[in-house]
Amino acid sequence: MTAHPEPASPGPTTAPAPGSPAPAVTALPTVTAAGARRVAGFAALALAPAWLCAWLAVAFSDDFGRCLTYGERCTGWPSWVGQAAFVVAGAAWCAVLLVGGRGRWVPPVRLTALAVQLAAEAALVLSVLSRA
Repeated sequence: MTAHPEPASPGPTTAPAPGSPAPAVTALPTVTAAGARRVAGFAALALAPAWLCAWLAVAFSDDFGRCLTYGERCTGWPSWVGQAAFVVAGAAWCAVLLVGGRGRWVPPVRLTALAVQLAAEAALVLSVLSRA
């Protein structure tokens, strides 16, 4: 039988000496304007097929058929949720496309608008699926 070697110790940790500058913090990678616009455009184009597929899934459910036929078991989120999500997604998409410039505030605003757009589109599809 062979003996397993002991794992190497991590060694002494080096803390900055008192009075020395703090170690540099690396910045997170940023998304370029073209990349954010490309993702926003793809998400906007994918919204219609996702919405239609969600309605197809709902249309084939028993509860929705009963709701259409007899007006019973009509559940789901209120219709204004889907409408508001659609408006918010459109406004956020416009913000991603139109925010320009080279200021320090531009990339965070663009990425926040992109995140709001994706969240609103997900809420729109979920509002349709909640009727199933």
